[in-house]
Amino acid sequence: MDKLNIELKKQAIAYGLCEKWTNDWSENRSKQELIDMWLRGLDFSIENDYPTNEFIKEHFEPELLKENHIFVDSPFHGVNLDKKVVVCGKSDGVLEFDKYATCDVYVRHESHAHVQASGCSKVFINLYDGANITIKQMDMAKVYIYLHGSDCHVQYEGEVFVRNSR
Repeated sequence: MDKLNIELKKQAIAYGLCEKWTNDWSENRSKQELIDMWLRGLDFSIENDYPTNEFIKEHFEPELLKENHIFVDSPFHGVNLDKKVVVCGKSDGVLEFDKYATCDVYVRHESHAHVQASGCSKVFINLYDGANITIKQMDMAKVYIYLHGSDCHVQYEGEVFVRNSR
């Protein structure tokens, strides 16, 4: 098992990674496979701040993160992104969705995202403490915001559904 796999697995176990995920963690995963695991277990990762933004920036190339719609301490701009989008650290940028686009967006830490949803798009946004978001909803687009914490900042135009999580 290479050094990055060993370190990430060790950290995850220290945070209480369940036995199933621990046993399923195979040796020599590529960086892409590690990112895929991280995205599948995003709730665990966010809850434990695992791995840290600094660790991610040190061990994963910016191009690979961008390809996976992961923005850490960086500017961003995305149009109709089709996977999960994760915005962390001191990132600031714009996400635009139109037509029939659907996306799950996670905004963490001190990040600021400007979201524009139009057409028949559906956008599900999870905000965590320290996050800021500005939303413009138009047409028949649906925007759902889930607040995870009391220090989330939301401004919006249009019909946006805001719910406290937990």
